[in-house]
Amino acid sequence: MSINIGDNNEIIKSNIIDNSNISNKDENDKKESFASKHPIFIGVIGSILASMIMMFPFWDNISQFIKNLF
Repeated sequence: MSINIGDNNEIIKSNIIDNSNISNKDENDKKESFASKHPIFIGVIGSILASMIMMFPFWDNISQFIKNLF
């Protein structure tokens, strides 16, 4: 089998690619973030922080202001 390329150039009995195992190194070398590895842990920590913020006393003033609007 021969392939003509250009001005009568020939490649005879050649393999252009043979058993190529090309892998994308970017996908293999990507490190997952902590949040993507431990989503439940991040959710629990987030809810604990939110509940601690809601316990501060200035929320009473905000609640009273909203109640007085209606």
